[in-house]
Amino acid sequence: AAVATAGAGLAVVVGATLNPAGPLYPGDTTYVQTANTFDGYVSTGLGTAITPGLIAQKWFFQSFTGTASADMTALAAAGCQFIVTYSDSSGTMTATKRSQLQTSVQALLNAGMTFVVVLGNESNVGSKFASAAVFSTWFNYYAPTVRALGVPCCYCPALTSSNDGTAYYPGDANCDGIIADLYCTGYTAGQRLAGVQALVDARTPQGLLGIGEWGPSGNGTTTPTTAQWNSFCTYLANLFTARVAAGKPSSYACYFGSAPGGNYIQVITSTTDFKIPGFQAVYAVSGV
Repeated sequence: AAVATAGAGLAVVVGATLNPAGPLYPGDTTYVQTANTFDGYVSTGLGTAITPGLIAQKWFFQSFTGTASADMTALAAAGCQFIVTYSDSSGTMTATKRSQLQTSVQALLNAGMTFVVVLGNESNVGSKFASAAVFSTWFNYYAPTVRALGVPCCYCPALTSSNDGTAYYPGDANCDGIIADLYCTGYTAGQRLAGVQALVDARTPQGLLGIGEWGPSGNGTTTPTTAQWNSFCTYLANLFTARVAAGKPSSYACYFGSAPGGNYIQVITSTTDFKIPGFQAVYAVSGV
């Protein structure tokens, strides 16, 4: 069975979460096709092909009974690795659900997949949990099941203009790192990864730092200027370059190229998209 090591090393692994649904990528019907289309666009002007869509993607399970779809299996066969998020809307803690989680993670390992697990997606926002204490108890109930299988288990906060994600950190005991979601809109409003980075760096051993989702707009309505976007991408590239230089561990950084709710500003669908140079700058520091 594979153990998730590629997204738990020194250098960040830059990928892209993509979805062929709707009008996003006309003509594509599978996730692998969409990855190839996206990778063609973001390779523009480089003189060599890059393949972020086939390197890593964030995958969403809405319960502990999640199983690999045909698309996930095909991506894995092409070499893709994953941030696998498990969400549970009830927030309850039962031995049955813990067993379901164990079965799901084990099945992914048996299929030869490489991944890290996130328990609760953006649990610090949207009233998903009544409080930070409630989330911490929930996280620490289920995390040992994941870690016992040799898979890193991480916390994923949404970093918004007014929320740096640190309040819901579930503690060092069962959390291997933080894979935060940060968009250019939050960055432009002043948000940074400094708070969560300080938490993982204070851990013994130091924890992983990654980005589960990054892109232009976290609210689906704001399009950044080219200058704002390039500043954001330069910030990310410099941050992960500095982590490598300092010998600090990183995880995945997956561009969010899907469009839930019609948020098409995230999608790169041409070779002239203004987001491509910034994306390439972040990809340039990828360890894979």
